[in-house]
Amino acid sequence: MMNVFKNHPDLVFAFSKIKDGNMSFFKSEADKILENRKKFLASLGLDFNSVVNVELENNIKIKCIDSSDLGKITPKGNFIKTDGLLTNQRDVYLFMVIADCLALAFYDLKHQTIGLIHVSRINLEKEIIKEAVKSMEINFNSKPQDLLVEFSPSIGPCCYKPFISNESGVKLRNYLKDDSLDIWSWAKDQLKEAGLLSENIHNSQVCTYCSGEYFSHKRYLNENLENDFRFAAVFGLKK
Repeated sequence: MMNVFKNHPDLVFAFSKIKDGNMSFFKSEADKILENRKKFLASLGLDFNSVVNVELENNIKIKCIDSSDLGKITPKGNFIKTDGLLTNQRDVYLFMVIADCLALAFYDLKHQTIGLIHVSRINLEKEIIKEAVKSMEINFNSKPQDLLVEFSPSIGPCCYKPFISNESGVKLRNYLKDDSLDIWSWAKDQLKEAGLLSENIHNSQVCTYCSGEYFSHKRYLNENLENDFRFAAVFGLKK
C-alpha cells in the first residue's frame, strides 16, 4: 500500500538514524544531544525552536498543545509528560525519542489536525490508540474515517520476543506466535476498532532491530552494547 502521506507535501514525518547520533537527554551529555537534535532538525529544514518534546510515561495520557509550548525540548526538565501530542497549528512540530516502540502519526486533512502517539505493548494493553482517536474527535471534531495514519520504524514480529509474565493481558497473548509479539498487527487492529479505514493506515514495516539503521533497545540488551541510545521521530504541518 502507498504511503498515505505521499500526496500531502506539507506534512513532515521523519526519523533520525544511527548516523545522526543519540537523541535522548537521559542517555548522554546534554550538550551533545542538543547538537545532535539541532543538526537533525536543520537537515529537515526545521528550526530548533519550532519543536515540542515529550517525556514518555507508557500511559494513555494525550495532550493538546499549541505554539505556547514551543521550545520545550531542553534538558532542564522542561518537558511535557505524556504519550501523545495533538495540535491544529502549523509549524508546531511534535517530537519524541524511541528505540523499538512505535510512533504513530495521525492526520486529519479536513480539520488540519495532527497527532503523534507513542505506542508500546504496555499502553496498547491500555488502548492508547482508541484514546488518541477519541481525543482528536473531542478536541478537534476529527472523525475516525477521515484520519490517515503512518507507522514509524519499530521492532517487528520478526525480532520481538519479549518476556511474558503470567500477569500479561489476554489481548497481548492474541498477538503472540512462537513467542514473538506482533505489535504491528495489534496496533493496526486497534486503529480499525477505533473506526479508521484500512486503506488509510500504512506501515512501511521497517524493523528497528534487524534493519541496522535505527537504535534498538532489544539489540542493546541482546548484544550487550555499551549504550542504550534513542532515535527521534518528528511530525508536523508546514505553513
